[in-house]
Amino acid sequence: MYFAYGSNLSQAQMGVRCPTAKVLGVAVLEGHRLSFTAFSRLWSGGVADVVETVGDKVWGLLYELMPEDLAALDTYEGYPHLYDRLMLHVVPAGNHSAVEAWVYFVVNKQDFVTPSARYLAVLVECAKEFGFPQQYVTDLESTPVR
Repeated sequence: MYFAYGSNLSQAQMGVRCPTAKVLGVAVLEGHRLSFTAFSRLWSGGVADVVETVGDKVWGLLYELMPEDLAALDTYEGYPHLYDRLMLHVVPAGNHSAVEAWVYFVVNKQDFVTPSARYLAVLVECAKEFGFPQQYVTDLESTPVR
């Protein structure tokens, strides 16, 4: 399983990158916060990352991946140089039992890299589409953009 929290929330994007991936539903990564800690030429700005913190949550989508999907994601995410990945516990929405899923995180984090309006719009649109909490959506919407 794979936990998406950035532009891979977009099912259209994931359909291109990982055609056999199946959406399992909304999930939460506890003990982390969303930040923008790396620059992407593709997106012309900062891209999402998860940073370990106490008391915060990152909302995302849980996908079931075939091995070829994970290999494709590794390429798209610049694994292991730009992003690395760890198997972490995430909690599917409406469930109290955590499951293990791959989570990508930026290797060489910068403090904050302003995302492009186009990139942030993908995150906001998906957060609304999948019913993430209103405060999470509001926090995304208040993120400064290029």
